[in-house]
Amino acid sequence: MASETRDPDVCEQCQSIRPATPPPDSCCGSGCAVCVYDIHDQEIQLWKKTCKRKHGAEESQIEDNGTVMDLMDYRYYTLQSIIPVCANTAVYRFMLPPGRKLDLSIAKHIILRGIHNGKVITRQYTPISSPHDAGFFEVLIKLYLSGDMSQYIKQWKIGDGVEWRGPFGAFTYQPNEGHYMIAIAAGTGITPIIQVMRHIVENEEDETVFRLLYTCRNYDEILLRETLNELALYWNITIIFNLTQSLAGSHSTEYGEIIQYGRFTQERLSKEVAASMGRPVRALVCGTRSFENDMITFLKESGVPANSIEKF
Repeated sequence: MASETRDPDVCEQCQSIRPATPPPDSCCGSGCAVCVYDIHDQEIQLWKKTCKRKHGAEESQIEDNGTVMDLMDYRYYTLQSIIPVCANTAVYRFMLPPGRKLDLSIAKHIILRGIHNGKVITRQYTPISSPHDAGFFEVLIKLYLSGDMSQYIKQWKIGDGVEWRGPFGAFTYQPNEGHYMIAIAAGTGITPIIQVMRHIVENEEDETVFRLLYTCRNYDEILLRETLNELALYWNITIIFNLTQSLAGSHSTEYGEIIQYGRFTQERLSKEVAASMGRPVRALVCGTRSFENDMITFLKESGVPANSIEKF
């Protein structure tokens, strides 16, 4: 049987490195609007396009389509600052041309590309800066002891040029559709959820009720807590911080914060769903794959239809 043909790992003519193939377990199998394998296919096409440019077969300059970020071509953005949030997480700010805005629609993500150990690697991140911020955009990134992307990011220095492209994502939202929105997030999964909440509160006419259940191991690991507390001041936003490895009284709190302890269970989520008082529930979930799978199962068991549950 003939073996499957595959492009070489490095272009023999220009030495451009072929994007690394995602591990077999990268796809979650949930029918995401943009699957990791879809992104990989795009990366392969971009690699081939880059090779042609270097070979002189295409124009060497990327066409400027008037946007500050392009969906199908990487551009370099200068790293302006790194602001630590906790031990292994920081906010990274990148420069945009003066007065220009990223102008992403609600909860869209962008793709970072880098090279580590001779491999081209990519990851998706949701900016945490407001779409209205001019001259910069920010992303929240958690670094791990292992992992190619974490090792690549650890090498960044202020002033470095970093490659991004986008935006991606299929999330849509219309105000005042009568939904009772429940968002369940873990760790850095808070980033797209914050964008949804900002979008709601910026519209004074939007009366959508939004309830966030945000789980972290302990109080000090609550990311963007000040921003979340500001959002919780709005009448239609409720935020519950859920700590899985802390006990009541073991940490300080800010006035007005609602804190619960222990892991989420189907029983707890059933009570949250019941609080909708018959209004249609729209649930948003973002976290690790195992966390998302558990929460989606609990929501379905609590009576939320599958087509009313969305994960980022």
